[in-house]
Amino acid sequence: MFQAVSDSLKQRVSDEAAKQALGPYSFRDGDLIASLLVEAGFRNINATGLVVHRPLSPVRPSIRKDLLSSTFEMELRAKGDETIDAIVADVEAALEQYRNGDNLVIPQEAHLFQAENAC
Repeated sequence: MFQAVSDSLKQRVSDEAAKQALGPYSFRDGDLIASLLVEAGFRNINATGLVVHRPLSPVRPSIRKDLLSSTFEMELRAKGDETIDAIVADVEAALEQYRNGDNLVIPQEAHLFQAENAC
C-alpha cells in the first residue's frame, strides 16, 4: 500500500514526502535484524516470516485517514483537498487487485522474532 502512496506522493507532492511514506517499512531485512539481535546479546533466535492481511473499509476514507495520520500530513494539507483526493484515488486504483467486494484486503509482510536474552 505504501509503495502506491509513495508513488503518488512523488508525482503530486514531493520526493521527500515519497521517502517518508516508505520510511516505516524500510527496515525489513530479516538477516540484518537477526544479526542486530545477536549483537544485543540475544541467542537462540528464531525468525518467522508473516503475511498480515490488512482490511481497508470503507476504502477511500481509510486511505485518507492513513495519509492524514502520517509524517507528511502538513505537507499534504498545504497542497489542499484536491491533491489529497487525487492521491487517495491513485492509491485506490493501484490497489485494485486487492479488492474484495467493497473492501481492500492488502497483504503486508512482517517478521516475527523469538529469542532468549543471554543475560
